Amino acid sequence: MSFAARFPIVVIGLITLVVLYSTLLKRYGKQAAIFSVIFYLGSFTSHFYFKSGIIDPLFNLLIFGSIIHLVKSVETQKLNYFFYAGLWLGLAVLTKGPTALLLVGLTGLFLSTYLSGKLLFIQRYTGTCTWIFSRDRIVFWCANCP
Repeated sequence: MSFAARFPIVVIGLITLVVLYSTLLKRYGKQAAIFSVIFYLGSFTSHFYFKSGIIDPLFNLLIFGSIIHLVKSVETQKLNYFFYAGLWLGLAVLTKGPTALLLVGLTGLFLSTYLSGKLLFIQRYTGTCTWIFSRDRIVFWCANCP
């Protein structure tokens, strides 16, 4: 019974590693791709997800696919990448709910602010919470906050 619950998660984790490696190999080179895969393999959360059988690795893969296609669509201005970003985002919403909208939305907001050249400065406070100030908007971004 436990094998049947954990096997799909392990397969999705392996697909995530392949997608992560191939995407970073195209964008940043072999060294960055290898280090990213090693860091992903060494992280505690991925091993915890694979052992527990929860659906988060699929959610992470779908969010990563949506963000990658969002970046490609902004860079190339092609509508098919927007379609794929929306498809992956929709599947992520079906997987874990509207949390996917928040994650991809904040990433898109930061990306649009960064690419517009209006990013003034980033000020770090204690912990991992960050205020991002720009001329248009103020974004509070919090990663891994308890």
